[in-house]
Amino acid sequence: MNTLFKAIVLSVLLLQTGLAMTDDTPAPQAIEEHPITLDELVKQLLQDSQIKVLAAKTEMIGERAVHIVKIMTAGAYIEYVKVDAATGKFLEKPKQK
Repeated sequence: MNTLFKAIVLSVLLLQTGLAMTDDTPAPQAIEEHPITLDELVKQLLQDSQIKVLAAKTEMIGERAVHIVKIMTAGAYIEYVKVDAATGKFLEKPKQK
């Protein structure tokens, strides 16, 4: 691939992800962290029609409540999603195979 083509592809990817900003573009706001229930997490995961939820539970890991969801991906891979219940932040995401 030539350098110009690589530059064009990189520019398009940056624009699509919102990473490319002009001087008049406001900086992206920090992602708001908020508590999430196990049911809310499962509903979010089920929005991806290629994911099947096999099991879900909440465990205390140290001082932190962590939602652990066992899923099957489209490629029939079994994976675990771990989310901090207090912040809604992913601790472990599926690998998207």
